[in-house]
Amino acid sequence: MDSLNKITDAATNHKSDTGQCHELVHTAGISPTLSRTDMQFVKARYAESLDKLREPLTIQFICEVLSRSYAELGHVPVGATQRDRDNLMKATALLIRNDLLFHFPKVTLPEIANAVRRGIRREYGDYYGFNAITVHEFVKKYLNSEDRLNALDKQGRYLNSNAPPEEISEAAKDELMKNGLIQCRETYRKTGRIIDFGNVNYQMLVQSGEINLSKEEEGEIYREAQMQIKAEIDAQAVSFHQIVSRMKGEEKDDAAVVARAKEIMLRKYFDQQM
Repeated sequence: MDSLNKITDAATNHKSDTGQCHELVHTAGISPTLSRTDMQFVKARYAESLDKLREPLTIQFICEVLSRSYAELGHVPVGATQRDRDNLMKATALLIRNDLLFHFPKVTLPEIANAVRRGIRREYGDYYGFNAITVHEFVKKYLNSEDRLNALDKQGRYLNSNAPPEEISEAAKDELMKNGLIQCRETYRKTGRIIDFGNVNYQMLVQSGEINLSKEEEGEIYREAQMQIKAEIDAQAVSFHQIVSRMKGEEKDDAAVVARAKEIMLRKYFDQQM
């Protein structure tokens, strides 16, 4: 067990130019919202990936995992002598290493150990025999498990919230805006829906002069928006709280009407282009 921990530590602390994720977690820390189980998933994820480690280290590690697993299962590897069993263990470890390197090159040694530990306990369903194919399925199900993905998502959101904002060039901003307008137009063409959060696309077209309304046109569209909002409200079940609010004059629909008016104008603009 101690040797397995030492190999795991070596893989986790291995330095390379590609170890940016590990360095980021080391610098920014672990999300305080993670449970103990979540922590296992996250820490295992940010060890060095299999494709960056030397073969002897990975073979030794997998042999340790297999040996521990056989002990927990109460089995002994096939072989008449200890030497035969050791040779079989190394051959199986090599098969596992090559298989995982081909199918899951970014998996880490701690993730392999976690996957096997959970798999032999049937957390990923029943299995028949303990071999390279079994380990492949354990790793596959581990990597795609909902618990693991949720834990990594929590950690990712924590790191993003702590990361310093990146400077975006004016050219990059313009490109983002253009792409956003294209996406908005394509969504409208395919679904008939206008999705323009914060009326960003409308404002961009006004600033560029592509949408230029007279006061009369603005008033006409505003009245059209009022009628749409009123029709939608009348069609819905009105709560007691809404009725009281209206009686007190506290309900303000002006912002919703303005947003709808801008949406109508954007719809008209897209229709003209079709």
